[in-house]
Amino acid sequence: MTEETRLEGGCLCGALRYRIDGAPRIVSTCHCGMCRRASGAPFVIWMTVLKDRVTFEGAPRWRESSESGARGFCAACGTHVAARSDHYERYYDIPAGTLDEPAAAPPQRHVFAAFRLPWVALDDGLPAYEEDARSALIVTASTP
Repeated sequence: MTEETRLEGGCLCGALRYRIDGAPRIVSTCHCGMCRRASGAPFVIWMTVLKDRVTFEGAPRWRESSESGARGFCAACGTHVAARSDHYERYYDIPAGTLDEPAAAPPQRHVFAAFRLPWVALDDGLPAYEEDARSALIVTASTP
């Protein structure tokens, strides 16, 4: 992906759409319990993007999900379309699964891998961090 990259996506019902102008800063597979609970999936693939490069058509409804973060969703259908954190205020995290073409944003790393479900294997060769990317890098060999 390049700075000229344009990614588009939205919610399940189509009431909320977004456009990202430029490549994501990083694409991460998050295995934390909060993402797992919020998504109903074993992990979430996030695109971290500068807020000023994201344009929403239809405003997300925001709900505080922790002491330092909030999750944005479509008020009509409930699709989770964004997250924001006080720890990095210039960025949104956008779930790659909401892209019109999700294959356009392949993951580049695993975060919170120490919390992955026991049957999730880390055998894709990507760097895997115990917690966030500032924490220890762990072995990426497959461990069921």
